[in-house]
Amino acid sequence: MGVVRGKRSVKIKEKIKAVQIQSTANLFQGPVPANITLKAVPQGFTALNYKWYINAGTSIVGTNQTFIIANNQVETTNVYKVVVTSIDGESFEATISIAKVKDGSAIVALKRYMDELITQHQQLNANYNSLYSNPKIGTYQSTLHTAYVDYVAEYNILVNYITAIITQNSFSEAEETVLNGYIANYRLKLVDLVNALETALKLTTDYLDDTITRINEITSFLDTTINGNVIGTGVLMVGSETQSNAGISGLNEAGSKSVRLWAGGTAQNRDKANWVMLDDGTERTFHSNGNLASERGLVDGSPIFNFYHKDGYLLFKLDPNRGLVNVAYIPESWTNTPMININQSSSTLNVASAQSFLNSLVLEDFRYHGQIGEDGFYRWYFNNNYTSFEYQNGTHPDNSQYENLIGYKTMNDSRTANIPNGWYGLQIGTIANAFGEYPPPRPTVNYILYYIENGKVVKTQNINF
Repeated sequence: MGVVRGKRSVKIKEKIKAVQIQSTANLFQGPVPANITLKAVPQGFTALNYKWYINAGTSIVGTNQTFIIANNQVETTNVYKVVVTSIDGESFEATISIAKVKDGSAIVALKRYMDELITQHQQLNANYNSLYSNPKIGTYQSTLHTAYVDYVAEYNILVNYITAIITQNSFSEAEETVLNGYIANYRLKLVDLVNALETALKLTTDYLDDTITRINEITSFLDTTINGNVIGTGVLMVGSETQSNAGISGLNEAGSKSVRLWAGGTAQNRDKANWVMLDDGTERTFHSNGNLASERGLVDGSPIFNFYHKDGYLLFKLDPNRGLVNVAYIPESWTNTPMININQSSSTLNVASAQSFLNSLVLEDFRYHGQIGEDGFYRWYFNNNYTSFEYQNGTHPDNSQYENLIGYKTMNDSRTANIPNGWYGLQIGTIANAFGEYPPPRPTVNYILYYIENGKVVKTQNINF
């Protein structure tokens, strides 16, 4: 039986072409995870090459489909962009932000939290001792004592666990999970004690004002009660059409963090409304995606005034000595950069030698078989034979002195260890594609070589092979 060969053309609906970045995580929390892997996923087209950039930089920091970010390469937040070129010559790009949440080390943060707990405990002890011995609280003394004993028990559990972690000077993910549970239990008992102390304080106060007397006569907020110029109710809402968009609440759903006033949100979602005032006097605003936008007020007697990006990381904070300062600096970084080293140190390129060397590195990949009568798809590529670390000094004022040291280094923790002077290629991976019968002729590759001196690109040269 003979085989009929030929080419067929089938028209199909054009697919939407785009590139999406998949990420194993979007946030470093202190030392975990150790790294985050980004992957560029072409949609509706076949990729020819990949180019990764960081923080609006113009230097290519990666040319593989995947890009690995080490924990120590992110200080506060970095924005990564990938530009993917299709085999048709079209370019598509996507960006993703990777942030880090930390305050010094995890151990330092725990020490500060411990100091706050101790200070708070001392204040509550003083308040309890003063009110417990006051005869005006009467039979409420028993209720106050029970709340205090329960609070002290959870306080001791939490403090002892934190002390153990600080002593061993390490903090694992499993220990963090246990600690979060202890903190949640402690906060519940803390709220109960604060409420009991507030009730005991009211019992010791002489209410002489007639309005205050009538306020005390309102003992239930399950229904609305009006007594002269006093109105007692649980939640007062205003709205338009079918939903509330502002209001006042007396519900004690989160203790001192309960919402008292809100605007730009429903009553059900009042804790994430556009504007919120909490029971403790803290004022907050939120982005449309529900993330915190700003907060101001007092925390343990100290003023706070912070602004946050819509992705959750801190942009500005109130410094006790410098006022409102920008803390979203781009940190210095050493980006893993695969390269081709053609082993020529002279600034004058030996073109013939470079062509021969590059040809020796080329590998061929038969991607898939075509249908009968159709050509197959072939890819030529080479892997890197050298790796450097591209150093950038970032935007922090303390690092401006290192601007002249920007360049390619041999180590990811040195500003001065430049790679050897010589000619290098930065395009790794696919270098040519073609359709054809087996074996197809390899297309001529147009490649760029860079002469790097003292870590910096000082000359470029096109080369064909």
